[in-house]
Amino acid sequence: MSDRPGRSEPRVRKRRPKVYPLMTKPRNELRKQFQSA
Repeated sequence: MSDRPGRSEPRVRKRRPKVYPLMTKPRNELRKQFQSA
């Protein structure tokens, strides 16, 4: 897409990307961790 005159705002991603760790353990193990924390 070419530059349109009259538009000064750059294109920005609105939401900050969320950084989740990869799920390396089975879900029920992770659930236990979250409950104990």
